[in-house]
Amino acid sequence: MKVGLLVGLWCTAISFAVAQAPSADSLVAAAMAKAKAEHKNVLLDFRASWCPWCTRLDALYEDPKFADKYQKSYVIVPITVVEREELKSKTNAGWDALMLKYRKHKDQDIPYVVILSPEGKPLADSWERYGGSLPSNAGFPQTPEEIDAYIKQIAATGSAFSPGDRGRLKAYFEAVRSKSVRH
Repeated sequence: MKVGLLVGLWCTAISFAVAQAPSADSLVAAAMAKAKAEHKNVLLDFRASWCPWCTRLDALYEDPKFADKYQKSYVIVPITVVEREELKSKTNAGWDALMLKYRKHKDQDIPYVVILSPEGKPLADSWERYGGSLPSNAGFPQTPEEIDAYIKQIAATGSAFSPGDRGRLKAYFEAVRSKSVRH
């Protein structure tokens, strides 16, 4: 009986350890070390599997026209937040405190992107204010103002993005926007 109970507890502990996602802080710490070694900035991407704009942002990072530019400029850190019940184990513990550290308020819409220097200094943030209006999340920019703000952030932090690359990036967002507006 005791052996069976111990084996059961051991199996439960192993399955929990295997299924548990790393903490947000541990992901950031590893990214900072890599960014310092590779002389890149860190791009924190707060996201979830159910978020369609997060999926579009993933597609952008993987798009052949831009993937190498993102990879040469940033250490990209996907931080999973608020997953559905069946995927809860993929949520990175501590994501909410990390988001609050940069966002400075409790609104938690996603995608939310923060770009840090290799030393951890915030360089850019997708949470923008336009003309004193309510904040707008441009993690995946959708309005002309958000697109322009995103391109400025890439110009300031993405060393591998040439002016031509930024023009193509703007056209990419505008094409996605026009498809979204039509549907």
